[in-house]
This record gives sequence, structure tokens and C-alpha cells, in this order.
Amino acid sequence: HGSGPNDEDETVGGIKVFKDLSWGLASKGIAVLRYVKRSRQSPSGIITQKEEVLDGAHDAIELLRNTPDIDPNGIFVLGHSQGGELAPRIANSNPGIAGIIILAGPTRHFQDVLLDQYRYFASLDPKNSSIGEKLEAAKRFKALIEDPALRAEQDVQLPTGGSVKAAYFLDM
Repeated sequence: HGSGPNDEDETVGGIKVFKDLSWGLASKGIAVLRYVKRSRQSPSGIITQKEEVLDGAHDAIELLRNTPDIDPNGIFVLGHSQGGELAPRIANSNPGIAGIIILAGPTRHFQDVLLDQYRYFASLDPKNSSIGEKLEAAKRFKALIEDPALRAEQDVQLPTGGSVKAAYFLDM
């Protein structure tokens, strides 16, 4: 899944990327397992990406390995956005993965991508004060999570709303 509390379809508006991919793969005889991301289904107890993503991916891989008619040596991990960034970690901690597929995995730090997105949105609508406020919040967010004095137990306000313990970003 990408960042945030996503469903099994990776729904964004009317677009269901994972549903479309899974239907296409299934039409070629390839089994697909999709699941609701923990941050959407049961967010309590999420401290780092391990609890949010890695544990669920491990459980999904184990489920497939133990499913009749699934070749346990032919399991691939497909990750989109944050999932693409984490796909190598998932494969590393699950020996025997046949390969990884990365869709739009970020090549830069999360805070830099987020800041650039808000700058872009602000350039499209410079008079929109709401976007300007989000841009300023993204600047503060970047400064905070890059601060060497950041402590795991600290609350970090997200430019998108809400807060997360700094442990999450230190894990990244």
C-alpha cells in the first residue's frame, strides 16, 4: 500500500489500482492476495512501519505459503509508493520471496516528497490559503523530523492532519 490508511484496492477517488491489477493478473491465472492496511483496519498499537506494514506483509506471505495450489517458491511482493519503498525490507525479512515489484516507490525521503507535492499544489492555486497553510506545515514537519534531537516518544504533527510518535519517522 501507499502511505496512509488504504483499503485492499488502494482506492483513490474512483480509481482502484490494486483491484484493476489483480483482475488483470487473475485473468492470466496468477493468484493475488490483497488486504486492508492495518492503519485503516486496526490502527491501535502502530508505532513504526513494522507494525503498520511489515507485520501484515509477513502474515500475507505466510498465508500464501500455506495455501494449497500456491507455489511457495513463486511468491512476489508488489509494493506501491510506501509499499514500494518497503518491498526490499519485506523481501529481506521473508527469505524465499521470488522477487519484488515496485510501483512508484519513492527515491527520496518522505518529507521531501511531501514538501514538493505541497509546493506543486500551491503553484497551481497560489491564492488558496488552505494549501499555503499545508505548505507551511510541511516545512515545519520536515524541519522537525530531520532534527537530530528528535526523540522517539515525541508527537509529530502531520501536514495532512493528525499526529504520530516520532518513532515512526526514526524507523524510516
